[in-house]
Amino acid sequence: MRLFIILFVACFSFQTLGEELNRCFYDHVKDAIELNRERRELYSRETEGQSRKISRYLILWEKFILIKAKKFDRKAAPFQSLGIPFICEDFVDMDATPEFISRTAQIPSGYLNKYKPESKQIKKKLKQSLKLGYKPFKMNIIREMQKLEFNKSYDCLLRHLLESLLRTSDLAPKYLAKAKDKARLDKLIQKYLRLQIFGISQAIFIDRKARSLQAEGVPILCNDIPHVPLSDWK
Repeated sequence: MRLFIILFVACFSFQTLGEELNRCFYDHVKDAIELNRERRELYSRETEGQSRKISRYLILWEKFILIKAKKFDRKAAPFQSLGIPFICEDFVDMDATPEFISRTAQIPSGYLNKYKPESKQIKKKLKQSLKLGYKPFKMNIIREMQKLEFNKSYDCLLRHLLESLLRTSDLAPKYLAKAKDKARLDKLIQKYLRLQIFGISQAIFIDRKARSLQAEGVPILCNDIPHVPLSDWK
C-alpha cells in the first residue's frame, strides 16, 4: 500500500515540474521514462497486454525519482563547477541500453527457488555497512551482486541498482580527495546512496511482477537498462 501511495503522489506531482535546464540526473531519468514508454507498447503487443502493469509500475517509479533528481542536480552543481563531476559521472548514457527484442529463449525458472532477494535484509546490510565507510559498503554490494550471478534473466532492476551503488561508492573517495568542503560533499553523496538503497524495495517489487513473463522469454526490464560499470574517472 505504501508503494502505491508514493507512486500516486509522484505521478500527480510530475505534472508540475515544468521545464528544466539540462541536468545529469534529471536528464538520465527522463530519458529512461521515454525509452520505457516506447517499449511499453511493444511489450504489450507481444504479451497480449500482460506486460502493461509492469511498465506502469516502472514508469511511475521513475517519475518519483525524477522529482528527487532536481534536488540532487541543484546541490551537486557547486561541486561540478569546481571540476568534481558528482552525479554526472555516476550515470551511464541511456544510449547504452540494448536494442529492443521481443523474445529470447525460455529461461529456467529453477533459479527462483535458489535465491529470492528480500528487500528488508538487503537494505539493512547496506545501510549498516555505509555507516562504516565506502570500502565496507563496496564489499557488501559485491556480496549482494554475487548472489545474482546464477542467472542474469531475473532480478534485473535490483542488479541495476547494485551496479549503480557500486559505481558511486567507488567514485566517492576520488570525489572527496579533490573537494575542499569534504564534509558537505560526503553528506550529499551518502544521501544519494541512501536514495538508491530506499529504491531497492520498489526494484524487487517490480522484478517479482516480471518473473513470469521473463520465464517465458520476454526480456522486459532486463533488456531495458544499460549495464553500469565502474568509472575510470580519476
